[in-house]
Amino acid sequence: MLIVVIFFLELLIINTSKAHDAIKAEKSNSVLIRFNEHLDNLNYQLKRKNYPEVCSESKEASALIQLHFNNLSRTEPYYNWDEINSALQETAYKNCRRNK
Repeated sequence: MLIVVIFFLELLIINTSKAHDAIKAEKSNSVLIRFNEHLDNLNYQLKRKNYPEVCSESKEASALIQLHFNNLSRTEPYYNWDEINSALQETAYKNCRRNK
């Protein structure tokens, strides 16, 4: 009887762990999807020379990196997130100044 209880407890622990991993993976993908949407919008606004929106999109993309740096680094470990963030901050700086 004790063996059966232990077996079911182990199954419960394994399933809970898998569910937790699935939730983490979904959150990672969600952040990356939002980041990619900002980059797509940024590209579109750059082509239109809509500098206020370029300013806004680059700030928002940079903020996502800063808030979710570890998460993004696990999802895309070969991306240089520090360099990407620096480029976005420079883009924001240059284009936000055009609005003044």
